[in-house]
Amino acid sequence: MIGPLPVRIAILICACFLVAVLCIYASLPNPIPRPNASQKPNEDPRLSAICTWTGEDALRRAEFCSSEHLSKMFRHVCICGNPAPVTFNPVQPLKMNFIPNVPVLIIAANRPQYLFRTLTSVLNAIGIHKANVLVSIDGDYSDSAAVGHLFGVRTLKSTPSGTKSGRISQHYRRAIDNIMNNEFKDAQYLIIIEDDLTISPDFFLYFDWSLELFELDNSLYCISAWNDHGMNHAVGNETMFSRVEGMPGLGWAISRPIIDEILPKWLPKERMTDWDVWMRKPSVRKARDCLIPDISRSYHFGENGMNVNEAIQQAYFRHHAVNKKSELTLFPPIQNYQKLQYDQELLLIIKEAEILKSNPCDETRKKPASNFGPPPNSNQTFVLYYQQSDIDDLTNWYRVAWCLGIWDRDIRAQYHGVTRIHINKTSVLLIAHPWSTFSLKPDDIKPVIVSESIPSSGKIRK
Repeated sequence: MIGPLPVRIAILICACFLVAVLCIYASLPNPIPRPNASQKPNEDPRLSAICTWTGEDALRRAEFCSSEHLSKMFRHVCICGNPAPVTFNPVQPLKMNFIPNVPVLIIAANRPQYLFRTLTSVLNAIGIHKANVLVSIDGDYSDSAAVGHLFGVRTLKSTPSGTKSGRISQHYRRAIDNIMNNEFKDAQYLIIIEDDLTISPDFFLYFDWSLELFELDNSLYCISAWNDHGMNHAVGNETMFSRVEGMPGLGWAISRPIIDEILPKWLPKERMTDWDVWMRKPSVRKARDCLIPDISRSYHFGENGMNVNEAIQQAYFRHHAVNKKSELTLFPPIQNYQKLQYDQELLLIIKEAEILKSNPCDETRKKPASNFGPPPNSNQTFVLYYQQSDIDDLTNWYRVAWCLGIWDRDIRAQYHGVTRIHINKTSVLLIAHPWSTFSLKPDDIKPVIVSESIPSSGKIRK
């Protein structure tokens, strides 16, 4: 029989061994736990673990992921090992003239996963000033607000007013008024980005270069990151830019004087007109132009919105080009885009251009002509004249646009009857004759007239 002393010694030895084992276990990396009884078969077991994150965003991430609902919606954010980043250190150029003082308004609603993608893109862009970013949410949507807080950006909920298009329009009015007249009272410019857009690495460099044009030219209405015709096959040069009539939106900037002009007469909440359609109205735009890039600096990824569904996204947005180069872009002198200089240069380009004489449509097979276009990668500019008698005579233009695979649902990205695109990476000007003031068509050239066999807008391309 073992006496009391040996028993105590044995117990002490066992206790020491157990403590040693526990210390060793505690020092090991957190293992992926086994699924517990309540865990669904396809659920990532790491989501049920208690994580210890590090870094400046650790507390924000912990608060975000403490919600079971959000941790399941954003699994890639809440896993313990290698979670998706929410803090970034983008390149900051040595000198930026405008962007450090320009607020960036993110228009959002109840699409938290969209907002996550947008903020990831915005906060990674060269030259971003995070303190200038404000997310405005149209309604009491806690998930979207949580995403904004996760990234550490100012996020406000806005009380909705109106319904459908009227509600969206009113949110724009409230958000623009708040950011310019409450949050950034001294700002002279505003950049607006919707929560279904990502942006190019040089997005803010583009605006820092182009905002000066507001000071040089009072005929400028807006600056947009978006080219409505900028599909992958129809662009060719990231350093080419154009003046256009209309209002492209989709990542755009506006000046304080124009904001002060349009806010007092903004659409009432009862009007079911889209805000951007209203801004394009001649009585609002007042013959002013916008500046756009050849290759867009924004990309529209959303297919769940008021005016865009999966079919429209597939036909008009999914294959849209966006500048992905991360090196600093060499922009041309901004003075080139003042109206007088731009018009003179455009006329000179048209005078020296070669004329395309064939039809872009295969009318027999009712599809685009496979052999149409200039030589690939040519330094020469080409012109295609098409028949259009006046501003409302648009049927032929819609057919030309349909065959070229560019935007054909209404008139976009035109400048007094001139549309600039690329075909085979060669610059082509599409000019309405005789309506365009820039038409220099020789008498022996017949303008293209496309037969009725080709769709004239409204038919979504497959």
